[in-house]
Amino acid sequence: SYIFQGHHVLKKNSIKNFDVLIPTATFFEKSNTFLNFFGFIQKTKFILFPNKNIRTDFRILYIIFKYIKTL
Repeated sequence: SYIFQGHHVLKKNSIKNFDVLIPTATFFEKSNTFLNFFGFIQKTKFILFPNKNIRTDFRILYIIFKYIKTL
């Protein structure tokens, strides 16, 4: 089975390829640190507050791992 976790899908037809869709906050709604193509560390800061029903990637993974641990 295929799981998609993210804030957008590139093609509408590709939604059919996933069994589970887990929506997350967009890059406008979360602060991040990443390594760019040239090898420089970059930081971003959120500019919008996410909807109260939206969770960040880390929070979703935390919930999944916590659930798996209880099995």
